[in-house]
Amino acid sequence: MTLYLKLGGRPAFQEAVETLENRLCQDGTFPPSQDGRVLRHSDELCEFLIFLFGGAPFYDGMPIGMVLKPLRLDDVRYDRFVDHVVDALAGSHSTIRNETRMRVALEHIRPHVVTAPEFRSGPAPQDPVGIVA
Repeated sequence: MTLYLKLGGRPAFQEAVETLENRLCQDGTFPPSQDGRVLRHSDELCEFLIFLFGGAPFYDGMPIGMVLKPLRLDDVRYDRFVDHVVDALAGSHSTIRNETRMRVALEHIRPHVVTAPEFRSGPAPQDPVGIVA
């Protein structure tokens, strides 16, 4: 049985994404956009999570990096985000095994959503200076 089914299927994922958005708003680490929302693409995130946890054979939505880009995730923020996702999805189906499987799956997407430190803020990177002999 897939993790998707163990967690309750599509209704559970839709409810969890709503819960996730509320948790992110209350966290303070994730500032809302001008429209007051933290997750601008919550439907896309829901579909991606359904795919990631085995509920859909493919995902043809926005790249997950673009979906989560407004959160400006670094390693620390990503860890907090994962905690919120796991808490929101686990619900009454929480077992150590399910939570571990969720964390492992979410760890696989870290390189696609965490912004490299040199691109988070500050001046744009410059080309390396060549050595003049």
